[in-house]
Amino acid sequence: MVYMVKREPTSINVDPQLWKDAKIEAIKRGITVTDLFEESLRKELGKIKRLSEVKGK
Repeated sequence: MVYMVKREPTSINVDPQLWKDAKIEAIKRGITVTDLFEESLRKELGKIKRLSEVKGK
């Protein structure tokens, strides 16, 4: 799912192989690396939030 939202420009340091893998995966899916990163980050943060709710935090 791609969310159309205002994006905050930022810089991060990423392992070169991870970056290469992300670019390849994004190409396979027909999306940008930004979209892939946002999708992955949303999924991961959703998991953390659900775990916190289960633990009652």
